[in-house]
Amino acid sequence: MNRQPIIIFILLFLFINLSSNWAKDTSLKLDSISNPVQDTIFIALGNQLQKFVYHTIEPKQTIYSIARFYGLRPNDIFDYNPKIGQKIVDVGEVIRIPIPNSAILRFKPNQSTGHEYIPLVYEVRNGETLYRIARKYFRMPVDSLRYRNGIPDYSIQEGQQLHIGWMNANGIPDSLQIYGNPLVKSNFLMEESFNDGVIRQTYTEKGVAFWQKNTDLEAGLYGLHNKAPLNSVMSVTNPMTNKTVYIKVIGRIPASAYRPEENLILSAQAAQLLGAKDARLFIKLRYKK
Repeated sequence: MNRQPIIIFILLFLFINLSSNWAKDTSLKLDSISNPVQDTIFIALGNQLQKFVYHTIEPKQTIYSIARFYGLRPNDIFDYNPKIGQKIVDVGEVIRIPIPNSAILRFKPNQSTGHEYIPLVYEVRNGETLYRIARKYFRMPVDSLRYRNGIPDYSIQEGQQLHIGWMNANGIPDSLQIYGNPLVKSNFLMEESFNDGVIRQTYTEKGVAFWQKNTDLEAGLYGLHNKAPLNSVMSVTNPMTNKTVYIKVIGRIPASAYRPEENLILSAQAAQLLGAKDARLFIKLRYKK
């Protein structure tokens, strides 16, 4: 009996089978490369360009585990999400998490396999430009952002989603977080109060602020002003550092104790957040009535 046709048939069968399996394996590898990480985190900005991510509570997650992942304390989570109070959060609930600039990786390490870093995505708002987002918001080269997102020119549209960078999938070390600082936290809560959504007339001024440079730092962000409503929140900006602090107006300026050109008296902690070096500094302020 001539066995040659049988042998050829068997070899042909094995070749087809191996080729099919190889094609399946190759297809799987290509899929895994083209979609290395399915999860993404959306990043948003506060009024002073603070960075926040919105975290959706998943099954088995707790405020404690979420706080530990982001380098915060549980109370920090409650402070930045006052609407949830101290209650147990439900699955699917969205909470806001502050993240520091240093936790945003503008460029992924070369040795990365793709799975240990989570992409961070920013959604373009009305009137924003690629230059503003890259240079002012995220401090990175414009062309790096453009090439990463396949933008042929420099034009972007409202609602467009831009891949900004990455965050370590293992979380944020607490050593990078500045939001546990009571001053920073207090300033954030004051900003929330200033932007409470109530329609009121906003007034702006330019002038000179004074603070007691050689005294111990007083606890709190507050000041004295002659026009803003008492117990209201005022926005104060130092144009030299481009920093803004929100203070509570607790009283009026005594006419006999300060110079006429000094239209705002600051607590030392407020001056510290503004980056003040001298006892007097030029400021811009906003308040509402």
